[in-house]
Amino acid sequence: MFRILLIISAIALITATGTDCFGVNSEPDVIPALRQWTGGEGQVDVSNAKIIIDKKSAKSLKEVSAIFAADAAEALKLDKPLRVKTGGKVGKGDILLTLAPKGNSIAVEGYTIDINDSVTVKASTPAGIYWATRTLTQMLSQDATLPQGSIVDWPDYPIRSVLVDVGRKFIPFEELKDWVIALSYFKMNEIHLHLNDNCWNEYGAYRVEMKTIPGLTATDGHYTQKQIRELQNFAKVRGVTITPEIDSPGHSRAFTIVRPDLAHPRLGANYLDITNPETYTFMEKVFDEIVPLFDAPHFHIGTDEYRLGAIGDKAERQMLGEKFRQYINYFNDYIRKKGKTVRIWSGYEHMPGTTEPDKSIVIDMWETSDAKNKSKAGYEVINSTHLWTYIVPGAPYYGVSNTFLYNDWTALKFSNKPAGQLTREDPGLLGGKLHVWNDNGTTGYTTNEIARLSMPTVMVFGEKLWGVKGSDNYAAFAERAERILGTSGAIEMVPGSHAAHSSKNPQTAEIPGTSFLKRKAAGTDKLVWELDEADKNIIPNTTVELDIEGGVQNLEYPWTATFELTRLTDVPNIWEIKGSGGEILLSSDIATLYLDYLHIAKNNKTKEVTEKRGVALVRANHAPARRPIDTKAADIVMFDYQVPRYKKVTLTFVGYMNRTELYVDGKQVGSSNKQTVCPLKRLGDTYPNGFHGVLHSAAIYNTAPEQAVVGGWKSEQMSEDWKPLQWDITPHIKTAGSCAATFQYTGGACRLDVQWAALLENGKEIARDTHPGQTGGSNSQNTYTFDLKTVKPNATYTLKASVRSDGGTDSNGDVLLFVNK
Repeated sequence: MFRILLIISAIALITATGTDCFGVNSEPDVIPALRQWTGGEGQVDVSNAKIIIDKKSAKSLKEVSAIFAADAAEALKLDKPLRVKTGGKVGKGDILLTLAPKGNSIAVEGYTIDINDSVTVKASTPAGIYWATRTLTQMLSQDATLPQGSIVDWPDYPIRSVLVDVGRKFIPFEELKDWVIALSYFKMNEIHLHLNDNCWNEYGAYRVEMKTIPGLTATDGHYTQKQIRELQNFAKVRGVTITPEIDSPGHSRAFTIVRPDLAHPRLGANYLDITNPETYTFMEKVFDEIVPLFDAPHFHIGTDEYRLGAIGDKAERQMLGEKFRQYINYFNDYIRKKGKTVRIWSGYEHMPGTTEPDKSIVIDMWETSDAKNKSKAGYEVINSTHLWTYIVPGAPYYGVSNTFLYNDWTALKFSNKPAGQLTREDPGLLGGKLHVWNDNGTTGYTTNEIARLSMPTVMVFGEKLWGVKGSDNYAAFAERAERILGTSGAIEMVPGSHAAHSSKNPQTAEIPGTSFLKRKAAGTDKLVWELDEADKNIIPNTTVELDIEGGVQNLEYPWTATFELTRLTDVPNIWEIKGSGGEILLSSDIATLYLDYLHIAKNNKTKEVTEKRGVALVRANHAPARRPIDTKAADIVMFDYQVPRYKKVTLTFVGYMNRTELYVDGKQVGSSNKQTVCPLKRLGDTYPNGFHGVLHSAAIYNTAPEQAVVGGWKSEQMSEDWKPLQWDITPHIKTAGSCAATFQYTGGACRLDVQWAALLENGKEIARDTHPGQTGGSNSQNTYTFDLKTVKPNATYTLKASVRSDGGTDSNGDVLLFVNK
C-alpha cells in the first residue's frame, strides 16, 4: 500500500510541475501551446546546427529552410544564417527537415518534432514544416540547448485569420510583409485584406492598382499588381493566405468617386444603386481584373451595412432589401465561375426580403450570431463576432478584452445567446478571426500604434484557434510571451485594447525578422531632439523645422517633452473664430501642441455652447484636412492651465498608452485618458499662429517616467456608498516634491467614483485633493496631486481616498503613483 501511494505521489508531482525527480523535461514555452509533448531526459545543444533537408523534400522545402536558417540565427544571436544542406549525414545537434510520404497520419498543417541527439522535423505539407520551425525558433530564442522529447502538434481550425483594414488606413507594403511574419510566428494562417472602404462620409479609397479603371486606384497609397503578387508569394511560403475583400454595395464611396452616377440617389455616395444595371456592369469589371490577381480559394465580396434608414416608403424598402439579397447571389454566381468560393458578412438577415444566400457561400458572422441555425441550414461560417473580436484603434467603441478572450472565449462562442453557441459536433465552423478596423482613417493612429495595440491579441488568437490553452489565465500567458519574446518593450501585454499602461504588464520584444513594432523616433539614445541654443528668441509667425533623423514627424508613446519658456505675446489668431486662442508651440501634419487654445463646443441636443481655454494637444482623425484641428472628430486633450505672459515656466508633457499628462514647474496640472503623439515636424506652425517669446531650453525624449503600482481595489472591497480605502506608499517617498496618484480601472462591470484623495504622514493628513473623479468605461479627472514640502526620516506615508462603485460592486483597478523628484 505504501508503495502504491509513492507512485501516486510521483504521478501527481509530474502533473503539477511538468518534471519529476528523475529528470523528465518540462513542456517548452511556445505560442501557441503544443497539442502533445512527451518529455525525455537530457538536452541537445544546437548552437552549431546544420539544417539538413531530406533529398526527397529538397524542392518543396528550399524556401522554408532558408527562412528558418535566418530566423534561427537571429534567435541564437549569430552573425549569419545557419548552414543549409540537402541530404547527407545528420550529426549531433543538427536539424533534419523532411516531408512524410503520402498516406501518413499527420494532419494537413500538423507536424512532429523528435529531439534527441539531433532534431527531426516531419510534416505532410511545407506549411506544417514551417509551423514546426516557428516552434523551434521560439524555443531557440530562449536557449540554444533544447530539451529532449517529442512533439505532435496540429491546429483545431483551418482558418485562423486577422482582418487588416487597409482601405481606411493604408499600411505600407513593407510593413504589411511584417504583419505576415508576425502572424505566422504565432501560427495564424490568413490575412483578410479589406481593400476598400469609406472613412465616415469624407473619404473613400481603393488600394489595388487598377489598369482597366485607372481613376479608381487611391493616389495616397495603394499596392501595385506586382506587389500583390510578391505579397502572396511571400505569405505562401510562411503558411499564410492573403484573402482579399472588395466591399460593396455599401462602403462604396471609392467606386462612386469615379462613377458618381452609380451612387444611390437617396442613400448617398457611400452606397451603390443596386437598382441600376450599370452598377452590376461596373462591379463585374472590377471583379474581372481583381479576382485573378489572388490565389486564395475564397474571395470576400463584403455586402454589409447597406443601411435603408433614409428610405421611408415601406414598399421601396421591401424592394431594396430583396434586391440586396439578390445582389449577393448574383455576384456569388459570377465569382464562382472564376473558380472562387465567395465569402460575405452576415447582417443580410436584417434586410427585408425572402431570398437566402446560396449554401455555397461562406458567412463571416459579425453582426448576427445565429450560428446554430446557420450550421443546421448547411452553411460554413467563421466566428467574426463584433462583440469580442473587434479592435478599432483610437476609437472609444468596440475593443477587445484579452483577459476574456484568453480565459473564456473560444471559436464556438459567437454570443451569449443559445443560438450563438456551437458544439464540437456542429458542422460548418471553419475558424475565427480577429479584426483590426481603422475607422479613424488616414490620420488616425499611426501604423506603429496599430501594430503594437494588436499584437497581444494576435498572440491570444494564435493560441486559442490552434487549440490548446497552455496557461491558467491571461496574466500567466502574458508572462509566457515575455519569456518567449524577450523584454525590449516593443509590445506591452495589456489586458485589453482600451487598457492603460501599467508597470505590471509584461513588456515583450519584437517578432524576429520584423521592424514594424519599433517607433521610428526611438533609437538607443533616449533623447530625440533638444534646442540647439539657450534662450532662443521666437518671433511672431516664424517656423523652426526640427529636422529629426529620417524625417520622422511624430513620436508615439511613451514620450516626454519639456519646455522652459517665457511667453510674451497673446498671439492673434486670424484662423479661429475668436481673435486669440490658437497659439502653437509644436506641430506636424497629424498633431498640434497648443500653448494657448480656445475650444468652443456646441451640444447638439441642448444647443448649449461652452468655451474652454488652456494648453491643448490635438491629434487628427479621419480624412486629412488643412490642420489637425480641422479633421472630423479631432481628438482634443484640454488642460485647465493658461500659460502666463512675462513669467518663466517649465511645461512638461508626458505621453503614455491611453494617457497624457501636463506638469507645470514639476506639479501635475492635468491628466487625460487619451493617447497622443508628440509632433516632431516643427516649432510653431506653417500658418501665422506660432508661439512668440523666449524658449530657454527644450528637449523631447522617447521615454516617460514610470509610475509604480502601489495598490488597487477589488470587488470585495467595494460599496455603492462612499467608504475610505488607503495604501502604504512609504517605499516610494524618498524626497520632497510633487506626487500624483492615478486610479486606473482594469476590469469589472462597474466604474469607480473618487470623492477625494489625501496624503497622510504618520497617520496625519498633510495634503488633500478634493475634486471628484471617476474611472471605468470612461475616465474623468482620475489623477490626484499633492505637494510634499519635506520628507521626515522614518515617517510612514499613506495614500487615502474616499471611493464608491457605481451600479454594483463589480469593479477592479490599480492605484498608480508618480513621484516627481
